[in-house]
Amino acid sequence: SKPVLSKIAQILKFINKECSVESNTAYKSWEKSNYKSNWELSTVRAGKIVDYLIKVEKISPQKINAIGFGEFMPFSSNVHYSNNMDRRIDFVILNYEKQEPLN
Repeated sequence: SKPVLSKIAQILKFINKECSVESNTAYKSWEKSNYKSNWELSTVRAGKIVDYLIKVEKISPQKINAIGFGEFMPFSSNVHYSNNMDRRIDFVILNYEKQEPLN
């Protein structure tokens, strides 16, 4: 996975936007791990990726964060092999635009 993370780091440096690393798990993934819940497993997984990107790829800690969703953000219920898609990491590029406050 390190070559893929290196490519993602190059993109993050080039576009100069913030990024959320979102980890998802399939139902009961944690049972075969050392963790107590899917939420804990997904949070640790996202955190390790963010840690690698900060320490090795030199991404600014202010530009990246980790989020664990556990099994609560399934890919899609109508996709074949959805459990495999639920075991995923999403890199979400944040593109904030200035907007006027609501009245």
